[in-house]
Amino acid sequence: MFRIRQIGNGSGLNTEQTNSSFLIDLGAAGYMLVDCGYNVFAKLIELDKNKEDDFSLSNLRMVYITHNHDDHIGSLTGLIFHQHFMNNIQLKVYSFKTNKFLADYLTMCCNEELIGGVAVKTTMYDLNLGTDIDIGVFKLNTIEANHVVIDCYGFILTDTSHHIPGIFISGDTKASSLIEERIKEKAYDKNLLIFHDYSPWDSPSKNVHACNNDINAEYTPAFVKAINRYHDNSEFNEEWIVLDSNTLETDLYQVNE
Repeated sequence: MFRIRQIGNGSGLNTEQTNSSFLIDLGAAGYMLVDCGYNVFAKLIELDKNKEDDFSLSNLRMVYITHNHDDHIGSLTGLIFHQHFMNNIQLKVYSFKTNKFLADYLTMCCNEELIGGVAVKTTMYDLNLGTDIDIGVFKLNTIEANHVVIDCYGFILTDTSHHIPGIFISGDTKASSLIEERIKEKAYDKNLLIFHDYSPWDSPSKNVHACNNDINAEYTPAFVKAINRYHDNSEFNEEWIVLDSNTLETDLYQVNE
């Protein structure tokens, strides 16, 4: 069993909502954060302070970054520093294998600390760039998205020790039939809870996000029916969703259909 909770649904220019982001509870492995935009760290501090659903920053051990826009990476270094100095945690940072910018950025920002007024080389984080990443009993498979202006990778996360549903989060993307094809290749034996980028501006040719026209044109009806749309500034469900043997199949994408 594991569970997921959306904690933000705001787009890049929305200063009122928390940037689009998720918390995933991996049980003994700790919490994983998906994207850490410029106001996400503040939201995490609020959740930690209020002890909502027993969440604690002392159990947040992983972050997955879908791409390097500020509304997805803007407070990552603040979170790394906090976990290092306040919770004695070396945060594991995951992203796609070609994300050299992230490697250089973190090297520049988080590889030194002042000890006795002297800058000392240190490692506050553990960066893992890859295509297929093992996280204990969980497997994270990156899936290339089409954000047009920048490389972006969503992922499939599955529990390899139990035959229970997994999760797919697209990251920022236009709709593309290639995404559904890759999902079927990577998760052929799993049913998935789908979170897909969405924009209410229904103009695919001018839009770097998915909207109704291209979603309906690119995906099968089963995939469209299963989509939970996010990143569109709308109200959203902040409750934890549990993935286990009791999860209703009607809420999932049936990969084998």
